[in-house]
Amino acid sequence: MSWNFARLFGRGKSRMRQFDDAASLISQWEIVAEPDCIRVRPVGEELKPAAMTMMVEKIIGLNRPDGPFRIVFDFSRVQRFGPEWTPIIAGLVQVARQLPEICEIAGLHGQPEAAVRLYRTNKTLMGMMPRRSAA
Repeated sequence: MSWNFARLFGRGKSRMRQFDDAASLISQWEIVAEPDCIRVRPVGEELKPAAMTMMVEKIIGLNRPDGPFRIVFDFSRVQRFGPEWTPIIAGLVQVARQLPEICEIAGLHGQPEAAVRLYRTNKTLMGMMPRRSAA
C-alpha cells in the first residue's frame, strides 16, 4: 500500500506548503502501518478538534468505502478530548458515514469514552466501536 504525497497533502499547493502540512500532521498523530490496517494515534494526552479535523480530511480524501485498508483510530493514550469535544465526535461520525466498513475506534477510556457513549443511539458511530465479546 502506498500513499501519494501530493494527494495526501494537497494538489496545487506549493511543495513547501505540502511539507508544512505533513509536519503538522506528524507532530499531532502517530501513523503506523500494520499488516491489516493503518493505525492512527494522537501523540498527546489531549486530542484537540483541529488535529481531529486534519486527520479526518486526510482519511476521507484518500479512501473509498471499499478502500484498500482499514483505519483504526487508537485513542489509548488520550486522556481527554478537548477543549471542545463535539467537533471530535462530529469528525468520527463523518468518517463512519463515508467509510462505514473500514474505520473503527480502539482504546477508548475515561472522558473520551464517556463523550463517545453520549452518542450511543448513533448507530453509525457505534458501528465503529469494538465488538464486545459475551464472556
